[in-house]
Amino acid sequence: MPKTILIVDDHASVRLYHQTFLSHQGYHCLSAADGTDALAKISQQAIDLVLLDMAMPGMNGRTFLAELAARPALARLPVLVITSDKGDSSQFADGTGRPIKVLCKPILPDKLFQHVLQLLAGAPVAAAGDLVGK
Repeated sequence: MPKTILIVDDHASVRLYHQTFLSHQGYHCLSAADGTDALAKISQQAIDLVLLDMAMPGMNGRTFLAELAARPALARLPVLVITSDKGDSSQFADGTGRPIKVLCKPILPDKLFQHVLQLLAGAPVAAAGDLVGK
């Protein structure tokens, strides 16, 4: 069964680009337009990895990471952060020990694939329903 990647980005064209590329690599992809939508998807479907844009209206990436960290069942869900911020990647650490990698835009497909492979190697899965009632 293929690994499931949740692509969270407010730009439909970016979601489609990542979804098309990763689907061709054999992954099952879901997409969400913001953090709120992503949390709803995680409650309905098992997720192996989140590909997360940081700058989004509604619930942004930072708030989404805080929501994951507050839920023990999701605190170790691996996240690949996509950002325009060239700052220190440690700014995205949330104290959970979560497997996290940071890529700065623009992202070349081979770099994206390399980081996806690294994060999926032995990463725990967030089961559907982990957010229900929380």
